[in-house]
Amino acid sequence: MPTAFDDFTERANPYYSNIPVIAKKNRSLLIDVMKKYGFTVYDSEWWHFDFNGWQNFSLLDLDFEELKKP
Repeated sequence: MPTAFDDFTERANPYYSNIPVIAKKNRSLLIDVMKKYGFTVYDSEWWHFDFNGWQNFSLLDLDFEELKKP
């Protein structure tokens, strides 16, 4: 990938071009797959995505223990 996770330099931009070819390919693969399933990448962070239409869903605040299946 082009940067470490939570790098907030200009290199974290999902379209920053001064990175190795393999990093561009990996980043593009991630972005393309996420877009395919309804997510949009943040303009400033290649690793940060939002689901399209997230505003149409209410927040769900559960403890991890509540998520366990019986």
